Amino acid sequence: MPKLNRGATAANGGQPQSHDPLIKPAPNFTGVKPAAAPPSFALVDPQVLAEQVADRVFEQVAELLSDSSQGERLLDDAGLRQTLQCSQPTLRCLIEAGLPHVKVGEMRRYRASSVFTWLESRNGAAK
Repeated sequence: MPKLNRGATAANGGQPQSHDPLIKPAPNFTGVKPAAAPPSFALVDPQVLAEQVADRVFEQVAELLSDSSQGERLLDDAGLRQTLQCSQPTLRCLIEAGLPHVKVGEMRRYRASSVFTWLESRNGAAK
């Protein structure tokens, strides 16, 4: 075990000296600056934040509705039931009556615009 000179002096940075050349003194951290404090965040008025969020949501919804390059999204049975606010048996009756749909593999998908046009034509014919 190497012998250490326990007498720390200003010349060696206050570190004990070792007589073993493989043991190096610990680094002196007295001149190291602490890490910078995280940036402070200004408080945002909740009303302003709510208006900004509402504006952003409105912009995104308007973009989705006006973007014709994506085409109209197709609805599955659950989506159509939610859109029409009807039950599964009612949807089954509409399908049997000729509700327009698109087959995707074995699944039926619906275009909301086609469904509404079909429903309006049926209601007009019933009057």
